[in-house]
Parts: sequence; C-alpha cells; structure tokens
Amino acid sequence: MSYKSILLNLGIDGPIEPLTRVAIELAKHFDARLIGFCAADAPLPVTMAPEGAAIAAKLWEQSRDEIRQRLGSIRGEFESLVAGAVKTDWHGAIENPDRAVARSSRLADLVVIGASQGASTGDSYRTADPGAWFCVPADRRWLRPMALWICRSARS
Repeated sequence: MSYKSILLNLGIDGPIEPLTRVAIELAKHFDARLIGFCAADAPLPVTMAPEGAAIAAKLWEQSRDEIRQRLGSIRGEFESLVAGAVKTDWHGAIENPDRAVARSSRLADLVVIGASQGASTGDSYRTADPGAWFCVPADRRWLRPMALWICRSARS
C-alpha cells in the first residue's frame, strides 16, 4: 500500500516533537507529503445575568485569541522540526477538534494522531478523540484515509 499524503494531528497543549518525528519517518518512507494539523476551540462561558453576557463574550474571544497564538507557535515548531526533510503543508483551525480532524482527514491517505490516555484524550475542546471520529457513515464514498494513532505507554 502506498500513501501520498499523511495528516499529522497535533494536540494544542502537549509536546509535538515525538509524534512529529514519527510522522516525518513515515512520510520519508512513503515519499508522502506531511500535512501538519492542529485544532482547538474555547467553550463559550455560561452566564445567568444579562450584564454577564458581554463579559462572557470578551472572555471567549480572549480564549480564542490565545488559541490563534498557540496555533502559530505550533506551526513554527512543526516547520522547524521538519526543516525540509519532506514536503509539507499546514492547516490550523479554531473549531471543535473532532469535527475538524474528521473533515480534514479527507486531505490525506493516512491520519496520524496521538492519544496520551489510550483512545480517549479528555478535553474535547483542546484535543481530538480518535474514538469520536473514527466512525464510518453509511455513505462511505468520502472516507478514504486509514488512521493510525500512537498511544504513549504507561512507562512514558
């Protein structure tokens, strides 16, 4: 089997180097384009008082600004780690990570995703959960990619 493109899903909060190194080796092996990808979103704060709505909106936008900044730094780190070893592309998104990685998986033949706690990752606003999007709909025509997730062992 041959892969021409690999989507590397990176978590916004954790270190990206170990997973990126694995994906670089896979991309070299298959002479594939490596697509770095990261998505996160901020929950909308809930408020009961009418005057709290403006404060909640401001806090939400501040959280989204922090995500934008972090996406930029992750992109820079990704590009530095790859440093021309393989062809690359980058996609960052401020949206639900599960939906974003499922949608973006259409860009690639193989999806590489890390899961620090097995298949469940915890915070659905910050990290994609492989179990949430690795489902095949009844209409499978759009589903091309294979998924590979790498779990950190208990010893790590």
